[in-house]
This record gives sequence, C-alpha cells and structure tokens, in this order.
Amino acid sequence: MIRRQIRGGVVLAVFIFLVLFQTPAIQAVGLNGRVSSDFYVTDENDTTHVRPFERLRADLLAWKGAGKESLTFHTYLRWTADWSKSTLRDPQTFVYDAYLKLTGMPKGTVIRLGRQFAYNSVGSALLDGVRLQYQGNRRFQVDMFGGSTVSASDPEKIQTPADFSVVGGRLSTQPVRSLRLGLNWIMRRMDGFTATHRVGLDAETEIDHVRLYGRAIYNVVGLRVGGLLMRASYAPPKWYLSGEFDWREPSVSANSIFSLIDFHRYKETRFEAQRKVWRRLAAVGQLHVGVFDSDDSWRIGVGMRADNFSVVWRHQKGYGGINDGFYGYANVPLGRRWECFATANAGRYRIQEEQVDRSDAYSGSLGLLWRPGHGWLARGEGQYLRNAVEKKDLRLLLRISKDFSFGDKTGIGML
Repeated sequence: MIRRQIRGGVVLAVFIFLVLFQTPAIQAVGLNGRVSSDFYVTDENDTTHVRPFERLRADLLAWKGAGKESLTFHTYLRWTADWSKSTLRDPQTFVYDAYLKLTGMPKGTVIRLGRQFAYNSVGSALLDGVRLQYQGNRRFQVDMFGGSTVSASDPEKIQTPADFSVVGGRLSTQPVRSLRLGLNWIMRRMDGFTATHRVGLDAETEIDHVRLYGRAIYNVVGLRVGGLLMRASYAPPKWYLSGEFDWREPSVSANSIFSLIDFHRYKETRFEAQRKVWRRLAAVGQLHVGVFDSDDSWRIGVGMRADNFSVVWRHQKGYGGINDGFYGYANVPLGRRWECFATANAGRYRIQEEQVDRSDAYSGSLGLLWRPGHGWLARGEGQYLRNAVEKKDLRLLLRISKDFSFGDKTGIGML
C-alpha cells in the first residue's frame, strides 16, 4: 500500500507538470538553497564520539505563470552517523521536507503534497500527505491538512494512514482590521487508536500599543477543557511589558497507559518588563510562577540586554529545587567578515531537599564565525559543561556551508 501511495504521488506530480506546461504561461526554472557539513566531536567522561552531519536545503522553481501561479519543489534533509570507531555506525537520513507546492491554481489557493510540517494553535505534526490553504480575502481563510505522521524513531519509513493518520485544519476570519478569530482542529491516530483529538478557539487584537491574545482548547477524547491561554503585551516608547497565564493539562496520548493516571493541570504565570536606558541598551526583569498542589515554583531574572550582548542574574525556588546563577552571551564583530561569540552559564543548585550542600554547574562556549563571501560560511565552536553528573563534557563543533542559486530567483525566496 505504501508503494502504491508513492507511485500515486509521482503520477500526480507528473500530471500537474504536464497540465501546467500546456497552459499559456511564462516558463522559468530556478534553484536556490544551502549545503552544509558539520563535524561534532564530544568527550563525555573520557568517552569520545565523532558525529558528522550533512544537510541540504533546496527550493526549485519549476514553473511560473503569467500571474502569481507557480509550481515549486522544496526539500530539507539531514544525514548523520556515529564515527566513534574506525567505521561509521548507525547512519540515518532524516527528511524534514520534501513536497511540491502549487500556488495560485485555483486562484487564492496553495497546495502542498509530500512530507511537510503542518500546524495550528491546538497542535502540529510532521506528516506525509497534503495541505490545502485558501485565502479569498482577509475576512475568510481556510487551512486543511491530512496524511500519516512521520515516526521520530524511523523517519525513513512512510507509515500507513490507517494506523498513523493525522488530520487538522484552521478556519480564520478578520471581521475588522484589528481583530482576528480562528477555529482550530487536530486529530491524530497511533497504532490504530485515537491518540489526540482537540478543537480550539483563538482570538488576537491590537489596540494602540496593546496586543491581546487568547486561546481555549477542548479535549474531545476526554470531554473536558484541555487548556486556556491569555497573553498581553504593551509597548509604549522605551518600554515593553508582557504577561501570560497558561492553564493546561499534560500532553499525554489518549491511547497511552499513562492516560489512566490522575493528573493535575499546569498553572503558570509569566511577566516581563524591559526599559530602554540608553540608545539600544535596556534593563530587563522577568518573573515566572508555577502553581502546583504540593509546592509552587518561583523564578525571577534581572539583567541588561543590548543588540550584541546580554547578562541576566536568575533565582529559582520551590518545586524543582533552588538555583542561583548568571547567564549571558556576547557577539563581537571583528571586521566585515569575522565575528567572535561566546556564551556562559554559571550557578549553584540543589534539587532534593535532603541535599545539604549545593552543586556547581558551569557551561560555556567560545567560537569564531567567518563569512568570506559568495555564500560561504565557516564556524568553529568549543563547548564545555560541568555539573554534579557530568564531571567533564568537552565538545567541538566545526561547520562549513555554501549558499547556491541558479536561474530565475523570483518566486522562490519567500517560500
């Protein structure tokens, strides 16, 4: 059955090509993308691993019509293996994207066929299937998708829709320019049983400097409210204030044995304030509160932030233990083509109440970036980690990538 689906998709793709090339249109071919090679060396507690990563991202413009019609092909794939011995072991190819995209036929539609990532406000999925989007005007938009989910443990396999199907969609409307409303739905099957079935409503509006967003999710399988989210932000001159309240149930598949265990919903509140103090330098403050039945969790942060650096002191107390420390990053241009960057994280923490003394935790990275031009990029980065579990974790990342582009570039850049 899987082979018939693949053959059917190929036949459909050929059919679309033949139909399009018979229409009076401007024919064009263009290709752009990026090829990159990574070399990741890790030394964890005297055990060395070497892992190469090869990545390809490409967009092919196969046909472009006289108006906004076009046919494109998109792909993003990654190959990796473990090179800890004299030979490569456990090779794996992961295809993240491999789909045809037909735009503007019929007018106002976008059709994607193949492996792709689809999402709405109640769920998301990496699937082998089809996605249809239609936008006649700003007052009415439709986004529907369906297919079989991609297995995280065996991504090279195409799973049967009968046992691993996923379908969903979104209907959205914009009755006035400052208000957007959406109705969302997703249903997923795992091993032939319904694992997820949710519907949801969301609304977003912006008035002057205030932006508001709200979302409600209903769990159809459990016949209960699955989550409520309220978010607000206010951005007058020199200020940025935001707050969020999230009330939701744990993400557990309905066909899992863990769904039989009683649970408590997450109740989390977040606040953030940012004040520009000088040019692009700003003072920031953060507060995150998690409410649980047995104990609450508090996390605060205070620091400074600019375009090329940030440093924040954090304090955590309550559920999850105690943690105090600093973290930050910096990017320093060394000319037009060179850039140095670094990250640092240092703190002392205690997870168990029985633990008398706190443990130290340190992590950091230091690297150099080079852009010689013509789409080339080279990056070298050293990483270090130490905590109560990992006494010595040293890593080295080397990366080189090249952008490429051939033929007609119009119509592919923002796909």
